[in-house]
Amino acid sequence: MPFRYDLKNCVHMNIELLINIGLKVVVGPQTPDTMLGPDYLVRNEKKLFALFVLPNEFKQKDIDIVFVKLTEVKLNYPSKTNTILIIKGELSALHEKLKSKFDRIVEEKDFANENIYKEEKDDEVVKDTKRIQQKFNEKKYDIYLKNLDFVKQLGQWDKIDVSTFTDLKKAKYTDWVTGDFLTTRANIFEYGDMLLGHKVLDNKKSDIEDINPYYKFAMLRDFKIEDKNIEFADFSLKVLEIDKNPSYANDHFKPLRLLSGAGWIIQNNIVLDDLNDLEAK
Repeated sequence: MPFRYDLKNCVHMNIELLINIGLKVVVGPQTPDTMLGPDYLVRNEKKLFALFVLPNEFKQKDIDIVFVKLTEVKLNYPSKTNTILIIKGELSALHEKLKSKFDRIVEEKDFANENIYKEEKDDEVVKDTKRIQQKFNEKKYDIYLKNLDFVKQLGQWDKIDVSTFTDLKKAKYTDWVTGDFLTTRANIFEYGDMLLGHKVLDNKKSDIEDINPYYKFAMLRDFKIEDKNIEFADFSLKVLEIDKNPSYANDHFKPLRLLSGAGWIIQNNIVLDDLNDLEAK
């Protein structure tokens, strides 16, 4: 089963209400190029809607997860997909801060209002989304080819020295709600204008799960969404040191695609003095 966050925040939604008004619903949809995707994908004959659920009692990680899912949809789903945030409870202050991110925000009691699923997406937003998707796919494809070439040419994967970045500062990303800088809990560090990460992949976990913090960090740092438009906020060179080729049983190259889409260049043993040469390539 593909790695996903626990869907406990959305399984309590009464999706029969959507089915009763003639909509087709997929819970926790998966695509080859996304880690998470929306909580629900809803469609009628002409329109597609991505639904995201934010619980009443939420923590920072819940907001981060919602924004990662939103970014994935903006980058990988059809540009006309409407994005709807469902808020469980009275969160009017948060509503004000998030209304520029989503096409619509509704409370749980109103999410099955038939009129919501008749709304048209703004043509300019669709046009801008297509532009960013093209730019994103070009960058992703370029990095993916580099990573594939590295994996193919590497004869043997060596153990990595986890102390390499001991003296470096942990990297930060921006809280999309407050604008504050938050320090990542993953092993991601600042090195000049670069970001360096390292990860010993755990044989007891899915590689998809292992790379998730690095993927999430990049989605939160590299992109921003304002006025419902997604833009690149930062696309710093990111180098991830790992000890084996990440894979997934049902889709061997999915972890590599995800990391490439998140801008991570794969390496096995990083020598800090050699990183300038890597950037030149």
